[in-house]
Amino acid sequence: MAFTEVTHSSNAATSGASNGKTPSYTLSQFTVQEELGSGSFGVVQKVINQETGEACAMKVLEKAQVLQLSMQAQLKREVLTQLRVKHRNLVRLHYYFEDASRIYCLLEFADRGHLFSYLKEHGSLPEPRAASFFRDTACGLDYLHGLSIAHRDLKPENILLFGEALLAKLGDFGWCVEVTESEPTRKTFCGTLDYVAPEMLLGEPHDKRIDLWALGVLLFEMLMARAPFTGESKKETVKNICEANFELPAGFMARGPEELVNGLLVKRQEVRLPLEQVLRHPWLRAREDLSSWSSDAERRAPELVVSNAPRPKVRSRRGYGAG
Repeated sequence: MAFTEVTHSSNAATSGASNGKTPSYTLSQFTVQEELGSGSFGVVQKVINQETGEACAMKVLEKAQVLQLSMQAQLKREVLTQLRVKHRNLVRLHYYFEDASRIYCLLEFADRGHLFSYLKEHGSLPEPRAASFFRDTACGLDYLHGLSIAHRDLKPENILLFGEALLAKLGDFGWCVEVTESEPTRKTFCGTLDYVAPEMLLGEPHDKRIDLWALGVLLFEMLMARAPFTGESKKETVKNICEANFELPAGFMARGPEELVNGLLVKRQEVRLPLEQVLRHPWLRAREDLSSWSSDAERRAPELVVSNAPRPKVRSRRGYGAG
């Protein structure tokens, strides 16, 4: 994959498949329907395959921006990693194309959007729905970790939802990294503050267990409608994270998820609950079949809160709901 010199025409597909087979995709097959979002490097569009009618997401990256920020190696790692992984709880990259000025990544289209928008709309989630999202995400992470890959940017914005059952898939591999025997730890600072682990803020080496911390933050946020460490200022938030200082108000979380949160949000990496134990936890094993959990059932489900104490306010990061 050459990000600095590209000789392919704008309609020529660049092969990235490891099995040597060339997919029958060309850029001319796709028509843009709408823009889904934008970022530092380009935009994400909803596109339609004119031959099949299938909807896909097309990430369009401007090479000039990538080169200006010296992000070639990171982008190449992202694309090749996402081509490599195949799991029901990871967003699939079907293919990529290049021309002289842009890189086009053809991805699964999340017809139900991302989890961040879902949380903005629904606030704190009923326990069965939170368990479903949490288990899906943990399964995707478990697969990645089995390949010695750390995601390093787990957050609701990077968890996409699919179909009536709201299957959750972890996406955006921009900060992923392979952790090997020759390089077992990394020191790059990355991610979003609410989800960053103490070792990263303290400038210490980190490994795959950084994702375990983020998984604990995710579960807390889904059930409490706020991040666990948010303070009155950024400085206070950083202090809370570095000290693993958070509170679980009595009666606001059932015993099962409370055990998982307390087992994952541990300052010392080596003491965090391993993914194998997370996925074997009775709270998740009891909810493995959630196919009948519909949106209508979700709206009718009782609130998890059993306390008379005032509910915590929803966090405000990036426009998260006002409470």
